[in-house]
Parts: sequence; structure tokens; C-alpha cells
Amino acid sequence: MSEGCQNIYMIFSLPDSLNSKNKARFTVTQASLASACGRLFAGLAIFSLAFSAAAQDYPNRPIKLVIPSEVRSAGDQFARLLALTLTERLKQKVSFENIDGQDGTIAANMVAKAPADGYTLLFGNELTQVTNPLRGKSSPYNPAQDFTPIAFFSEDRYVLIAHPEVPASNVAELIEYAKKSSTRLVFGNYGTSTTSNMAGAAFQAMTGTSMASQNFDMLFPALNALGENQIQLMFVPARAAKQQLEGKRMKALGVAGPRIAGLPNVPPFGDAVPGFEITGWFAVFAPAKLPPEIQKFLNTEINAAILDTRLKTIFERMAGTTAKPGTPEELAAMIVQDTARREKLIKAAGMQQ
Repeated sequence: MSEGCQNIYMIFSLPDSLNSKNKARFTVTQASLASACGRLFAGLAIFSLAFSAAAQDYPNRPIKLVIPSEVRSAGDQFARLLALTLTERLKQKVSFENIDGQDGTIAANMVAKAPADGYTLLFGNELTQVTNPLRGKSSPYNPAQDFTPIAFFSEDRYVLIAHPEVPASNVAELIEYAKKSSTRLVFGNYGTSTTSNMAGAAFQAMTGTSMASQNFDMLFPALNALGENQIQLMFVPARAAKQQLEGKRMKALGVAGPRIAGLPNVPPFGDAVPGFEITGWFAVFAPAKLPPEIQKFLNTEINAAILDTRLKTIFERMAGTTAKPGTPEELAAMIVQDTARREKLIKAAGMQQ
């Protein structure tokens, strides 16, 4: 009898107080229980072997990487590069599918409900895994319970950029001007729950400033509006700002976090807004209860892909974007930390729904 069955059998051991008639009945119950228990554990063993065999044979058909953003977005481009590199490494096609809508919630929910077999993956980000669930009272998924973390991909640093005519050269001067001037500056946002949107609202709340807001569907129309002085301020990933800054169409007032090597002349926020740090990130997730062997396999392959010469060269050219190979446990720990930090910013910005 297996150890598990022995433990169950002991729970149903015969009490001394039973009479002979009841003992006979109880003995039948014990025998039936032992038989059923044996069948249960045999079935579980077969089920476990089947999972193990499937994991060893993985992947034996195409993998789909779901991208929760529109075509030509940063997430789309990164995900396509990753899919291409994995296809070459695995000798198995890794396709991609863009499912835009509700700032990534539709795509993330679809992956959360998919079979946990490693053939449907999510190229997730801070919106799908942190911001959207924190903001929504009725999120269709729980990011901690409905996904298996696979691998960190990259991290973005954010900068606060301004039109050149804004009379401030750093964040402290901007705060002073915004509080004293009768001219109301306009913050540009793109999307409804994006990191840029959250950062702009939290910045005003934490600095006691009040500015108008104009929303755009995508980043590049917002950047064009900033270049034409239709809006004056915006938080953007450093990689998206560098070319604009080099062309003198706009200026950077500060980095929302540590100084960026690719933008050495842009000062950190520092004491102007203590504790104000904004990052964006991308990572790969699978549905919950993915077999550990597949999780480990995918993590190893994605880390190798990130360090591939092609992707490595691209990362090196991007200001403020860092490749982040690591373990699933490190990714899970990062999300816990980011959730705590982002929850404070969302509350400060008043963005709860």
C-alpha cells in the first residue's frame, strides 16, 4: 500500500469502542477505501507520467506568443524579435498575434484562460500584470493566481520631456513655474491606463501642481503634438525620447529614477520629488499551473534569446532600455515590488476605478 493510502487508512483505523457488528461494517469500509485509494494513486501516477512525457516532448508544434498591443508599438517589435529568435533556437515556429484593446486586458485574459501546456504565451508588461488589475475593480483575471511567470525580458526608464519654450531646465524649476504662472501647461498622455498617464497624474498630485491634460491613442501622435507645442509636457520611455532630444524638438527635464547612461546630461528627479520612480517592462508569462519542466525550458531559451547578438545589439542602442535575463522567481519578486510601488502612484493619481 502506498504511503498516501497508509495515511488515509490510519485515519479510518478501528476504534476499540465499536461492537462486533459495527466493526464488521467498518472493516468493509476500510477495504473499499483501500481499493479506491489504490486506484486514485495509480491514476495520479499515470497522469503525472503523461505530463512528464509531454514536457519532455515539448515543443512538438507551433507556439503562439500573444502581444497585448497594436502593431508597430514597442511591445510588438520586441515580441516579434523574440519570436523570430526563439523560432531559430527551438527549430519550431513561434508565431505571434496582436490582440489590442482595454490596455492589454483582453489579450491577458485570453492567455489566462488558455490550456497550461506551453503553447500559448503572453508577452506581458506592467499594464497587463500590475496597473490594470490595480485600477479595475472587476479585473477578469488575477495576475498572481492566473499566470505562471516565465522570464523577464527588458526594463525601460522614463524621462519627463518638455517643449523647448517651457521656462524650466529641470524638475524643480518646472514645479516652481507651474505653481506661480498664470499660464496652465498641458500634459500629454497616450492610452488610458498607460505608465505615462499614471506618471503625469501622480507627478501633479505629489508636487501640488495642476495642469491640463490631452489624451492621444498612441505615443507618436503625442510626440508630434509636443514638438508643435500643442502640449508642453509628457512622460515617455527614454528610448522614445532620445531621437527627439537630439533633434532639439524637445528637451528633457529629468529622469524618473537613476541617471541613464544613454542620456548622461539628463538629471535624476532627486530631491525635487522624493521616491518618484517610473519604469516600464516586458516579460513572458504562461497560464497558471504550467508544468515546471516547461517553465524551466522556456526560461532557459528566452534568456539565451535575450543574450543573442541580434537582440543584444538592439538593446545597446536604446537609451534607458535594459535586457533583463533572470529566473522565474526573480520575475515574480520584481512584480511584487512593482505592485507595491505602482499602487502608491495610482492612489496618488486618483486612478482607481
